Amino acid sequence: MSLIFVPGYQRLTDQPVLLPDLEKPEAIVMNSAYLAVADGPSVKLFDGRTFQFIQTIGREGQGPGEFQDFANPQLLPQHILVSSTNKASLFTLDGDLVEEKKHGLGASYVLAVKDRYVAFDIIRPADQSEGFQLVYNLYDSNFRKIRELHRGEWLLKKNRRRGFFEIFFYETYEDKIVLAHRQGFVIEILDTEGDIVHTIRPEFQPLPFTDKDKEEVRRYWREERGYNREQLAFLEKRTDFPDHYPPLLAGRVDDGKIYAVTYRKEMGRHECLVYDMHGRFIKRTWLPLTLAAPNFAGPFAIRSDTLYQLIYDDKESVWKLHRDVLD
Repeated sequence: MSLIFVPGYQRLTDQPVLLPDLEKPEAIVMNSAYLAVADGPSVKLFDGRTFQFIQTIGREGQGPGEFQDFANPQLLPQHILVSSTNKASLFTLDGDLVEEKKHGLGASYVLAVKDRYVAFDIIRPADQSEGFQLVYNLYDSNFRKIRELHRGEWLLKKNRRRGFFEIFFYETYEDKIVLAHRQGFVIEILDTEGDIVHTIRPEFQPLPFTDKDKEEVRRYWREERGYNREQLAFLEKRTDFPDHYPPLLAGRVDDGKIYAVTYRKEMGRHECLVYDMHGRFIKRTWLPLTLAAPNFAGPFAIRSDTLYQLIYDDKESVWKLHRDVLD
């Protein structure tokens, strides 16, 4: 079975909503009241029912309430937590800055769980015998490390070559942490002490990454990204194409459910395995998920068994929010 990245998107069951205030969205998160979009060095907040624009939180800079490079939001019951380079900022729902904490973790995406935080760090073993590793850690309220939760290979290898795919999924829900292993198909559910309470190990058949898939990646680099001949040669030299797709494409957590999205497709839709917070299998469904590139999805969220995804309309030069109710 060969998977081919095709620009464009499947026709969804609902009319898309125009979001004209976005520039370069990287991620979206939702709850019952709000839609928050990570849009460069700021967060754009929308009403979660009407999708009307409410306000912009933050701006580019290094001062209080300002962000460098990126601003990733987490919607909390009474606040919005924003991660940016080397700090985490807490805002009221009205956009007022409450406090900021420096953490020195670089470009980590920080998530709150009760009075603690989960974040990742990228390290290289002291003996430098291996490539870089990505480590998930649990921190206290002052970003003092409590314990390591999981580590695995990062994309950058010791020979300066890079892998093409990676598994990157961690979220928090109430008093639980959900994270996927960096290799294999393992999803762990942990408590606020970092102890594993449930483990999900879905059965899967490795999906071959074929020569046709490699050619599609090269076409994407050339036509979608616009790389010139020298850039293409550099990418080809430094990229390690795998023999198989990884078992997990993306994951989301909402309303006590874990949604594990794979690269397997039927009728143009991606497989999605749904579990509860005890690790029990609920159902298999299929998502009309648009990929931003052959190896990762565009900005999307799952809320109340509905897929929400931002897709750029080239003809109208605007971002639109598409909705599709899951089976």
